[in-house]
Amino acid sequence: NTATIGGNICRASPSGETLAPLLVLEARGKLAFSDGEKIAGFNSLFLGPGKTTLGSRGLLTEIEIPYPPQGSRGVYLKHAVRGAMDIAMVGVAVLVRPDAANTSPQDVRIGLAAVAPTPIRATKAESMLRGKTMTAALAQEAARMAASESSPISDQRSSAEYRGWIVEALTRRGLEQSWKAATGKEVV
Repeated sequence: NTATIGGNICRASPSGETLAPLLVLEARGKLAFSDGEKIAGFNSLFLGPGKTTLGSRGLLTEIEIPYPPQGSRGVYLKHAVRGAMDIAMVGVAVLVRPDAANTSPQDVRIGLAAVAPTPIRATKAESMLRGKTMTAALAQEAARMAASESSPISDQRSSAEYRGWIVEALTRRGLEQSWKAATGKEVV
């Protein structure tokens, strides 16, 4: 109960659970330095594990989270050994906005955590989905693409190969859940 979103951001842990959702929401931060302030998207804030563009002299003073596009729905899914209180082995955030006919994603965003040196967006998978009829086969193909965009490591919690499989599974599940929430339709 003492942690903050700002602390989670500034710690820049690749497995930080608020970071993938903030990426898909296209959040920005106001950064203060001795020579002035600047606004930076979180997609450019993270440099590596524990490293941000703030360095040792900057301060995160505000977090700006734009409203999601009207009609969009999203989900954050995490896989961890012990569940809710454990660090994410893999985290996936998905945001989907369907077209007017509810047949294809007009906008889709996929954020990945704990599978690269920094939280990342799976931009190739996002591009693959936009404007195409949402089907189970397309969701699976995009999930495979998202997994290929990740660069997980092997450590005490998991092997890189296992993390890749989990990215694929959670991305597919996140696309299916977000699509159903946005359209009321199952992905078939």
